[in-house]
Amino acid sequence: MSTIRSIKISQNTTFVTVLVTVLILAAYLRLDGISWDQGFSYSPHPDERAILMKVAEIDFPNDNIQSLLNKDSSSWNPRWFAYGTFPIYLLNTVQSVIDPIAFEKPSNPRTAGRILSALADIGTVCGVALLGRRFFSPSVGLLASVFTAFAVIHIQLAHFFTFDTFVTFFSVWTLFFLYKVATSGNKKASIISGSLIGLGIASKFSVFVLIAPFLAAHLIFILRETNDSSLIKPVLRDTIYSGLIGISAGLVIFVVAQPYALLDWTTFWSHINEQSEMVRRLRDYPYTRQYIDTAAYAYQTIQMGRWGLGWPLTIFSVLSIFWALGKGRKFLSILVTTTFVVVIPALILLLFDSYLSLLIASAISVTALISSRLFNISDHTNITLLLSWIVPYLLITGSFEVKFIRYLLPALPV
Repeated sequence: MSTIRSIKISQNTTFVTVLVTVLILAAYLRLDGISWDQGFSYSPHPDERAILMKVAEIDFPNDNIQSLLNKDSSSWNPRWFAYGTFPIYLLNTVQSVIDPIAFEKPSNPRTAGRILSALADIGTVCGVALLGRRFFSPSVGLLASVFTAFAVIHIQLAHFFTFDTFVTFFSVWTLFFLYKVATSGNKKASIISGSLIGLGIASKFSVFVLIAPFLAAHLIFILRETNDSSLIKPVLRDTIYSGLIGISAGLVIFVVAQPYALLDWTTFWSHINEQSEMVRRLRDYPYTRQYIDTAAYAYQTIQMGRWGLGWPLTIFSVLSIFWALGKGRKFLSILVTTTFVVVIPALILLLFDSYLSLLIASAISVTALISSRLFNISDHTNITLLLSWIVPYLLITGSFEVKFIRYLLPALPV
């Protein structure tokens, strides 16, 4: 026993040592040159510039707290929901702490925001290592964290205060806790994962797709635990309760982090619709015309190979999805599974432009994915859970007419 314990301690020490080394390298690559555009009065990145302007415009009403509930008079209402408000509030709060203790003049919000973005991405690198270790093995986790640490697209986006790095952080850590839900039905893990989803949606609405793996994790646990018919009712009852409190926690956190989604619902929803129409080019903007006549799915893959990950890692990553779909299956089974999990949902998304089509395509994909592992779900919990996130997300994002490759960031670590 002492020998086994010594081996485990040695393995953990090695894992931690390597991970710390990777995190130090990741931090250097993300924080070095964080103020690379010092010659600009405002950020040259249009989204970052718009976000920083909103950070400067809002102010928490310390003297009149009741005004928070009035969408028209509240100084805490950004009245702009192209992005979520959680990172905006976070930077505003950080600035309010830093500025009073600044020695000479108020700190540059651009720099502070980029540091927060870099820290979020460093948190993603750490999360990838722990996610890989939990789902597969320590070596898989460390190798994946190295790929993430040195990925050009991660390093680039960490040098801007946009919210892609934040939602990627929340996505990775949500999956980390959902694994515990899928394998043990842990209620605390359900609450934590629900809360992380709430923060993710309060940062960028597009990660609402995280609801798919949240539901899948609870369903996987039910399927794992109901081999004995006498356990069906109590497992169902406990898992539904766990799911409901997780969803409730997510809603509460979302409302706290983005309160004016409810208090200023009309403006919020009109801006969400505007962004939805923008990515589908139902609205014409000069900066989206570059994507006219570009092929769905193929264009993003090519750009990721050229600029985001490099060709070897891009090809490896794409093939890994199909490897995961086909693992342990015969050829005909792989064909049927791929058709229902990928092909049919993709056709629905490409042929129909509506929120309903997003829901239907996601539901078909995740249902087919879980059904295909119905009789051996315990053996494939890890792969099924990961695919229930990245397949719907990549299908939806890849079908957009507007194809900024940063949209893919939340799926890349997986």
